[in-house]
Amino acid sequence: MLAEDMVRQCKGLPLAIVVLVGILQANDDWNEVHENLKSHLKRRQDDRGELIIDVLALSYDYLPRHLKPCFLYLGLFPYDSDISVERVINLWVAEGIILSSVLEENEVLEDVAYRYLLELVQRYMVQVEKRDPTGRIGICHMHDLMLDMCLSKAKDKDFFRIINLNFRNNSFVTNEAIAPHRIRRIAVHLNNFNGKVNVQYSSYRSILGFSLDGASGISQPFIESMVDNFKLLRVFDLEGVQGFAIPRNIKNLIHLRLLNVNSAWVGRLPSIGNFRYLLTLNLDPYDSAEEIPDVIWKLERLRHLYLPRRSGAKTKSLRLANLKDLQTLVNFPAPVANLEDLTTLPSLRKLVIRIADTITLSKLNKIFQAQGQARNKFIHLRSLSVYCSGWNVDMKPIRWKYDQMDVNFELDGALEDEKQIAGCCPWLCISRQKSESTSSSSSERQDINQIISCCPRLYVLMINGNIVYQI
Repeated sequence: MLAEDMVRQCKGLPLAIVVLVGILQANDDWNEVHENLKSHLKRRQDDRGELIIDVLALSYDYLPRHLKPCFLYLGLFPYDSDISVERVINLWVAEGIILSSVLEENEVLEDVAYRYLLELVQRYMVQVEKRDPTGRIGICHMHDLMLDMCLSKAKDKDFFRIINLNFRNNSFVTNEAIAPHRIRRIAVHLNNFNGKVNVQYSSYRSILGFSLDGASGISQPFIESMVDNFKLLRVFDLEGVQGFAIPRNIKNLIHLRLLNVNSAWVGRLPSIGNFRYLLTLNLDPYDSAEEIPDVIWKLERLRHLYLPRRSGAKTKSLRLANLKDLQTLVNFPAPVANLEDLTTLPSLRKLVIRIADTITLSKLNKIFQAQGQARNKFIHLRSLSVYCSGWNVDMKPIRWKYDQMDVNFELDGALEDEKQIAGCCPWLCISRQKSESTSSSSSERQDINQIISCCPRLYVLMINGNIVYQI
């Protein structure tokens, strides 16, 4: 009867009912929930919109203390955003929202963060948009009305502020009325903006930038003035924001825990060897850099490293040895780095490496074979992506046997013998790019069948980003 009465109070509104279910699933005292629901809704009987907001607010009130800042943080993202779970987790960890005191056996902070996200999903406060082939959530989403409630709560608690900048509003002014000193986070939502920051001092510790139309960016003077004025930043995340090069004065932000400029032109990366607190460094993984200074090995606390696809002709050496906490390494620079450095990264969970010759692939193969026999290295590795960009890379030596690993081979060239990949890892995800010389669809179907027949452990086959086979 209690459940039926509570559903009736939701006036048949699907979102309100779903969120109510999430509240009930997480609480044993349904009588208390019933009374609180009546208290929230007693003045809203005729306003269906306000009724939904009140039910959503109740879901926030019932959140345990550790989930409230995680939920509020998602309000920094614009409406209708596809929110990268990997990005959110890195942000939560860098912000100090995830506490080491709650770690369970063999867990790291990122595991706890993902567990917290799952709790928000189970409470229907966050929606799953996309999962990877292993079932792990990759992209999440927040309903517009849930985001409205989130923004209202964040404003009440001075958790963050959002500043919208567009071609009609080309100045960024901060003062006590707009941004009290107790506020530590802002999100800058950009739309064709090229203005400049007009502020001499700010108490901000975190700045997140978003390009609302996916193409807007910021000017070089804007980024340089931001760096000059916000010297106490710990989180500087401009993922997807274009139009600027990484400024040289960024080296002065010595308190940074997270630097994400993955759409900026890297050029010559300023020396960041003094970023001793840095946990995440995300450069443009799809572009090239002119030069990356050989100082990354000094960043002893680094947990996630996303390098440009090519390190540039001026990069002669890049040492990565002994980064004990490094979990993510995207675009390992094989031409300028020592493959043996990989054996000194005991916490590595995700590795992306690009290979253009059989010699390098053979060396990598020997390292994995040796460490697999030793059984004391790469024990945490979950995802390995090997991008072979040559037409004459021989896959025959591959014999990696790691049951816990999701391995992705992307072959940017011809595969003369489908049996070359038959001995790969038990869990294998192949992404094979189609060349210009690829013939008819019937021939492609034959290639697919050959791969499937040769790979009894294959669970996903992708061609040009499309899944053509999945168990």
